[in-house]
Amino acid sequence: MAEKEKTTLQPEEAAVEEKVEAAPKAEAEAAAKKEAAPQAEQKDATDSDFKKNVWGPFLHPLIALVGICIITSLLLGLTNMLTEPLIEENLRVAAETTRKELLPEADGFEEMDIGGAENVTSIFRATNGVGWVIEAYGTGYGGKVPAMVAFTEDGTIAGVTFMENSETPGLGKKVESEEWFSEQFAGFANQAIGLGDIDKIASATISTNAALNAVNAAVEAFNQQTGQSSGTGGNFADVLESLLPGASLTPINITADNVQPTAWRSANGEYIIVGERPDDNPDNPSVVVAAVAISPEGVVLNLWLDTSGENYGATLPNNREFVESFIGESAPVQVDVVADITGTSNKVMDAVNSALAALPIAKEAA
Repeated sequence: MAEKEKTTLQPEEAAVEEKVEAAPKAEAEAAAKKEAAPQAEQKDATDSDFKKNVWGPFLHPLIALVGICIITSLLLGLTNMLTEPLIEENLRVAAETTRKELLPEADGFEEMDIGGAENVTSIFRATNGVGWVIEAYGTGYGGKVPAMVAFTEDGTIAGVTFMENSETPGLGKKVESEEWFSEQFAGFANQAIGLGDIDKIASATISTNAALNAVNAAVEAFNQQTGQSSGTGGNFADVLESLLPGASLTPINITADNVQPTAWRSANGEYIIVGERPDDNPDNPSVVVAAVAISPEGVVLNLWLDTSGENYGATLPNNREFVESFIGESAPVQVDVVADITGTSNKVMDAVNSALAALPIAKEAA
């Protein structure tokens, strides 16, 4: 079979043939570019609109703001972490300095357990036994009105410092800055102080009352810590002896409504529980106190009263007929009120009933 004859093209002819073959391809590419051009233009226009209408005025500032917030938060957190221990130490040193100024005879202070004391921030006792310093607060127009109150060991107020508060400048704020106001509390015994017992800050009755409540809260905390009673100014041991003569008493801690946190149990299973009845008016710091000796069966064995803060019932404890009418009664106690002293008589009954209601709690705690 004869071989197929091969044709050899000259260079010029080959070039022409390549151009002929490439022409359709170039035309296709040109058509594709022409077709893609509007899409590219549309995409560029869309991108331009996004940058102009969304990214520029909204997203870019928002992302920048979020970034700034994150960085600021991190810096604030770091600053707080670094400075908080320093601030706490400065506050501790300032408080220690104030305690030493109020009770300079103290050679140091030991922090005590607050227990159930209300509106009390801290309780410190001098390590050499010369007194106590208690920080407490009342609630004024702008918030807490804190005070640091120093007591000698027998309960006399040695000095008072009112600390920084948020009361109205030029009015209630003066309880913090007026030395004559704080100095007037020195010398008071450890009993509730009334508004009529002190000179007030002019046009700042609410702040004055808050400051007074802070001092009275410290007084109450001192009495709870030392086993004394608001209003007696004396040692509560004498009261305990009068309620259960010759009894060997063991103190116990209890938590109950309108009852002081310390109660006592005798070796025979008798209890002494101190009930309280605050005044219905929160602006009146008066509290009626009833120390009740109670049999294991819940019968009143003896009663001691403190109504010294009452306007009309201050002498009620001297009414032996009224006091003795409680003996032999059990909860709920209801006795005849004293004429013209109805309010205080009812408060005494409430205080006695609070003490009786706390008997199961005292038994459980003993």
